[in-house]
Amino acid sequence: MSDVPEFGRMWQAARVQVVQRRRRRRQVLATTSAAAMILGAVLLSELPLQPVSDLEGDLRMAAELSRRIETWEGPLDSLLDAPGSAWLETTPEFGDVEIQGWLEDGASS
Repeated sequence: MSDVPEFGRMWQAARVQVVQRRRRRRQVLATTSAAAMILGAVLLSELPLQPVSDLEGDLRMAAELSRRIETWEGPLDSLLDAPGSAWLETTPEFGDVEIQGWLEDGASS
């Protein structure tokens, strides 16, 4: 039984390791937090200040964007131009049809 270490010594060594790990975690957390704050401050200082909005310029840009959207054609739009597609886009006109006369002619024959 002399090979078995004392419980008190083992317990104390485990407690020391736990305390050391906690210290390391705190140091890493503090270092990371400080680096993130410094990085954030640098990034915020590099952002340009936004000038007052130019309403006329915004309207011109919106009109240009609207024009581009209206004239845009997709890469496969040419496949939709099938022969006879003009007929499919119109409504046929049959003229005046007298249904009563047509029914009478159909019933007598």
